Amino acid sequence: SIYNAKKLHVEILDANGNVAKNTDGTELTTDDYANSSVFKGSIRVAAGAYSGVAHSANWDGTQSAFNAPYYAGQTSVNVQAGKDVQASVECTLANVKVTVNYGEQFKKFVKTAQTVVSSPLLGVSSRTFTMSTTNSAYFPVSDLTLALTLNNDASHVLTNTITDVKARDHYIINYELSESPTGNGGGIRVVV
Repeated sequence: SIYNAKKLHVEILDANGNVAKNTDGTELTTDDYANSSVFKGSIRVAAGAYSGVAHSANWDGTQSAFNAPYYAGQTSVNVQAGKDVQASVECTLANVKVTVNYGEQFKKFVKTAQTVVSSPLLGVSSRTFTMSTTNSAYFPVSDLTLALTLNNDASHVLTNTITDVKARDHYIINYELSESPTGNGGGIRVVV
């Protein structure tokens, strides 16, 4: 199916981290909150401590992907016998967005270029941005390494590292040509 970051998996967990059940025995979980009957109207649970958890369905955000943001949120609630309680879960972007742009002058003088963005996390695939890539990629939270290769030549590689990465960061990498301060030709300028 087509991934939809806003299709939310929602569940209510008991104090032991297990999916809670409504007093009629229905498990309080769904992979499609907007179209689920489980959370329509009031639910009834035994008194106790609970967590409401919501995140993008069918995606856990532990891998990199183009056009696949991962949203997640959680809240705690204490239910007391005979009292109504309401709780809200705010979901925010839980991974990191990366966009790579190549400036017009850069494209004019460089025949081909590609930037490989990678994470040091085990099993996370790198993503390659060419001069025609218009999509953004999303990565789990970790440092990121950028490797720009010019004209398919391994001897023309420029490497940069982005550290102190946090969820909800959006790194826009712009490659531009810049004039040398000595006037002896240009160089590549990286703006993050």
